[in-house]
Amino acid sequence: MNKRVFESIASACHETPMVRLRKIQETEGISGEILAKIEYISPSGSMKDRIAYKTMSFPVKIIMPEEMSKERRKIIEAFGAELILTPGCGSDIGLAVKKLKEIISTDPERYFVVSQFDNSLNPLTHYETTGPEIWEQTNGEIDASAQGIGTGGSLSGIAKFLKEKRKDIKNSKKLFKHKKNSNTDKRQCSKIPLYHAL
Repeated sequence: MNKRVFESIASACHETPMVRLRKIQETEGISGEILAKIEYISPSGSMKDRIAYKTMSFPVKIIMPEEMSKERRKIIEAFGAELILTPGCGSDIGLAVKKLKEIISTDPERYFVVSQFDNSLNPLTHYETTGPEIWEQTNGEIDASAQGIGTGGSLSGIAKFLKEKRKDIKNSKKLFKHKKNSNTDKRQCSKIPLYHAL
């Protein structure tokens, strides 16, 4: 495990460790080595910290459905963001997007939308950080990479980096799928970013 001392909580968004999943190898009779990147030790417990670190400035407004988990809401508020809730559950993202557009229309020059779904910095962040970390941690001895997929940013960024290192590396999406919504308008960082969350 990386034993570096970080200068701030924001710096802890990178260089997450990898662990061997020996039990799965044994149980499933897999001859190769299986490694897992432990992203949950990032400040908010998610690899999304990487994109947040790359794109967000303060103050931040987060718009999300009111039925999202209380834990998620507490984390967002603990980081100092203003939380704006819209009616409905996690799948009612349309109302959050409608609220986002309403807020922007009040002062378009004040805001930009970070949007993890459409922001090119999402895959770029994983191309510049997660991919190189995986390559370094495996000493380039990697045959395949698999990620859960939400926005597709981690999958595409990691895959691009690894394919540039070795074309025969297989990349696969696994586990999760979310709807893609919203449009990104990346403007100057001096403006207040708005982020609609799933």
